[in-house]
Amino acid sequence: ARFNFGVSGWGLVAVALSSVLGHAFSPFLRFRGGKAVTVTLGIWTGLTFGEGQIPLVILLGILFLIQSVDAWTVVLGMLGFLAHLLLRQADSTTLIIWGGNMLILLWKYRRDLRQPIRLRSWVSNLVRRGLG
Repeated sequence: ARFNFGVSGWGLVAVALSSVLGHAFSPFLRFRGGKAVTVTLGIWTGLTFGEGQIPLVILLGILFLIQSVDAWTVVLGMLGFLAHLLLRQADSTTLIIWGGNMLILLWKYRRDLRQPIRLRSWVSNLVRRGLG
């Protein structure tokens, strides 16, 4: 929408977030849907012309390897991605889309986020050996 049709501003916010909302709250599944992680990666691939997918995938991968609560992987990965966007001096529309995307993810993971972050056993063992 941004690159092919020149959609910008609130129109772009609606286009980007509608795909996340459609996946997370599908009317075909009685407004139950997926966790919207894959479509999140998809919208950021499109919005950043492919450049945003690299840091987001790297962040999610590292977080997945070191801790075991998927909800925290997604939330911390998105916070790290926000830092990337800010360093790249993203425009206000992009930051609004990030905020809406984050709110949807927080809602979908709200129950799982009640759990504390749990390091994977190999990380815990490494930390114990380093401190011992």
